[in-house]
Amino acid sequence: MNKLRLITTPYSFNGKLFEAYDDIFSMVKDDEWVCFLDGDTAFLEMANFGHLLQEYIDLYPETGMFTCYATRCHYQGQTRKGVDPNQDSIKYFAKKVLEAKQLHPQTKPMNRRVAGHLLMLKKSTWAKIRPTLIVQARKKKILGFDTKLSNSLLHHGYDIKVMRGILIFHYLRYLTGENDLIK
Repeated sequence: MNKLRLITTPYSFNGKLFEAYDDIFSMVKDDEWVCFLDGDTAFLEMANFGHLLQEYIDLYPETGMFTCYATRCHYQGQTRKGVDPNQDSIKYFAKKVLEAKQLHPQTKPMNRRVAGHLLMLKKSTWAKIRPTLIVQARKKKILGFDTKLSNSLLHHGYDIKVMRGILIFHYLRYLTGENDLIK
């Protein structure tokens, strides 16, 4: 069916995101997709964001995992060209989101590790990589889980695509600096 079932922000009181993802996937069917968002993200100027995400699934159902560009990101490849991540105007970013929407529903291959501001994958895909993730990521805390997840997908032959028409606002520790570690 390839339906987007949940758009959610995983959270773990003990900081173990593997367990949070696993719990969320236990609530959906094998052919359903889940979109995971960081807690410091927002869809600006995208009231229909769920429909836009579903369109990517409909057009590219064999994708291993989708991600998107962000206003701020540790990985330069996931920061949209022409967006100044140090701007402090929400209106500035809203305009950049509208510009990005012009590229909907294009994708771009991103077959390398990715940051986890938005990760969207199908439960059946999770089920196939889960045994590897149990070994690699179960003890991992919040930082590093997205790397383990994307590396596991690539190791199992899945692709990762950037949804070019979606630019998500990512706060990413604006006041303390993006390299400030989570306590």
